[in-house]
Amino acid sequence: MDDPSILATINRTVAKRNKARGKKLWSVADELRDMLGDLGVVIQDTSPTTSEWRWKKGAIAAADDESDDDDGGAGDDDDESEAPPPAPVAKPSKKRASSEDGETKTPKKRKTFPGGLVATIVKPGSGKAARPKKKVTMQYVGTLASNGRQFDSGKITFKLGAGDVIRGWDVGCAGMVVGERRQLFIPSKMGYGSSGAPPDIPPHADLNFDCTLLKAS
Repeated sequence: MDDPSILATINRTVAKRNKARGKKLWSVADELRDMLGDLGVVIQDTSPTTSEWRWKKGAIAAADDESDDDDGGAGDDDDESEAPPPAPVAKPSKKRASSEDGETKTPKKRKTFPGGLVATIVKPGSGKAARPKKKVTMQYVGTLASNGRQFDSGKITFKLGAGDVIRGWDVGCAGMVVGERRQLFIPSKMGYGSSGAPPDIPPHADLNFDCTLLKAS
């Protein structure tokens, strides 16, 4: 998977996606992310305008297997009959309104808050809304925005907007309803700041959280 042309294409696409995110063209950014996913690439956003990429697990191995299969056919060159050319592969449509099984894809909604916090609604909910100064219960996974390393996960109950958690949570989780899932990009100043939370969270670390509201009182 070290083909220079493929790597150049991926880097160009990542740069275009970051530019689209900077201009808040979320639908364009989603299309480019899905195109990268088709290439076996996983995107990790590190800020509202920057991101890093890595290969999906198994993507490199799958490509190597294909290469081995091609090499293994060399012994068939003695056969005078030529194999028919492969059928053309249809390019994936840029419009991804529905999946192959006909299931409608829910568009993601994003909101950028003062200070650089970005909240993305991955899955809408339909239950009771979280209200300020009321207890909520969240299921969450926290990762470092710089490298995607998970530093925490679990379930937590706290009073929304009361300072029981980092400011990024109080701001980013406001307005959620039960069953809703959000992804939060929390800049360092709205997280653990210059002190961090050793040993798992270094100083000045931007954070990503995947949160689902389980209960609201």
